[in-house]
Amino acid sequence: MANEQRRTLSGVIDPLISIAFGVHSNRGAYALLVGSGISRSAGIPTGWEVVTDLIERVAQLEGAGTSGDPAAWYRERYGTDPEYSKLLAQLAGQPAERNRLLRSYFEPNAEEREEGLKVPTPAHRAIARLVRNGFIRVIVTTNFDRLLERALDEVGVVPTVIASADAASGALPLAHTDCTIVKVHGDYLDARIRNTADELANYDPRVDALLDRVFDEYGLIVCGWSGEWDDALRHAIERCPTRRFTTYWATRGDLGERATRLLTARAGVIVTIESSDAFFQELEEKVSATAELRSPHPESGKVAVAALKRYLADDRHRIRLRDLVMGDVRRVEEETGVEQFPANAPIDQDAFVARLERYEAVCEPLVTMLATAGYWATPEQYALVIGAIDELGRRFEPGRVGGTVAWVALLNYPATLALYGAGLGAVLAGKLDLLAQLLGLEITEYGERRRLLERIAPTNVVEGQLLQPADRPRYLTPVNDRLHEVLRHPLRELIPSDDRYTEIFDRFEYILTLAFADGRDAGWAPVGSYGWRSRRREHGTPYAWIAAEGEAAGEGWALLQGPLFGQSRERFDAVRVAVDEMIGQLHWL
Repeated sequence: MANEQRRTLSGVIDPLISIAFGVHSNRGAYALLVGSGISRSAGIPTGWEVVTDLIERVAQLEGAGTSGDPAAWYRERYGTDPEYSKLLAQLAGQPAERNRLLRSYFEPNAEEREEGLKVPTPAHRAIARLVRNGFIRVIVTTNFDRLLERALDEVGVVPTVIASADAASGALPLAHTDCTIVKVHGDYLDARIRNTADELANYDPRVDALLDRVFDEYGLIVCGWSGEWDDALRHAIERCPTRRFTTYWATRGDLGERATRLLTARAGVIVTIESSDAFFQELEEKVSATAELRSPHPESGKVAVAALKRYLADDRHRIRLRDLVMGDVRRVEEETGVEQFPANAPIDQDAFVARLERYEAVCEPLVTMLATAGYWATPEQYALVIGAIDELGRRFEPGRVGGTVAWVALLNYPATLALYGAGLGAVLAGKLDLLAQLLGLEITEYGERRRLLERIAPTNVVEGQLLQPADRPRYLTPVNDRLHEVLRHPLRELIPSDDRYTEIFDRFEYILTLAFADGRDAGWAPVGSYGWRSRRREHGTPYAWIAAEGEAAGEGWALLQGPLFGQSRERFDAVRVAVDEMIGQLHWL
């Protein structure tokens, strides 16, 4: 999806986030400039494609063939360049005949409608929602079709349509309409539409005056327009002396030479997209999510979480849900690879802590999303949360990366952070079945099956000695204490109370200890900061909670419905007793 296409450097905000902020914060201040690209998936032909098809039909009537080049055949046959209006006059002399002929190109028959052709695309409908909600009020388009008008009609908006110079001179001021569509090349039912190079070279002065106002007074979001052939439109943008708002140009590939010059002159920003449908859908979702947050400067992670909640609540968005979560997983992978975090670099405490902070900053949006997903996901959506942890945890197999041991181990820190985020959300929601699947994930390592948890458990990833302060009393659980501190911010909205947060954190870490100990002959498992907190009576113990939870649930206890403890209550009890004895014997308590 689009998230895969728009790759940004660490610390640089995704351009689509910037557009969403700008559109939301400056309601109605951005205009759209859209071309044939937004109607392509609907099967709508471009104006030139209509012309060439009409030429083919003229040739057929004369019993000739065009040899694959209709325009050249027409010039040779008639000694002039093909013109839309003349072709229409030859094929359909009366207005009613022209109307019927053109409708066949731009309006669906029953079969096409059933196939989803020549009807508003997801891009048109996303634009319509932006208009309905007041974020977009002006649309400039080179398209002849009426798909925008139809999409707007579906959401109850009646736009002012300017498709000729006469309409431009008599139109209401832009600020006084809910939506104005400026069809600079005309409408398909008007024989005056523009197609040829000569027709696209200049506009009527009344149209130019209208465009001068648009490009001077509004920011610009361009999509589906190449900028290469429409000289008059390009000149209208070039002659604008001011840049009150940013120009964004969404494109699937590289811009052409003329478009590049135009964007440079506007000091614009290029946005690489997968398709116009994906771009406008994601833009509308992000603007709506930003509006839901009621904040003029929300962080990108919060925007993503707002969208995540909407996707989780409606199964129709399952594809977008996966793209959102896994897209951010891929972002984290790209920004936390060996290239950015080399394992053979010099190491000392300052460098180690600095690297931890960089990991934590990159991973915070994903941690927030996974915590939210862990809390709200339905059993049908568990696979997405589990898959994110599995993906991150499998990246760096032992022996595949050389370097300093502490740096190599730390490469798995993003997986640890992600596991904690998802696990804390699951514990908060009481979803022990999801937690069991997360902690019971298995991998093959050195030819043997083992728990992923053994690779990404905090004390196996972060070298605790490098977190011990030299001038203060030593921490008892330095790695767990750090996780408790750094995860507080991304979990703040989900768990507002500090006391409740610590309670959930301790419960999660205690179950993590039990899961780690499950099936191991050795009598050791990593103990979290709940150990000293419980002993010092600064916080309620997780031990009584887990025992009471299991007893109340009976044989159907969710924690035993997955891969942990062999689905056996007896095995769980044996592990719990052994772990509790181990905790009680630790001398630092």
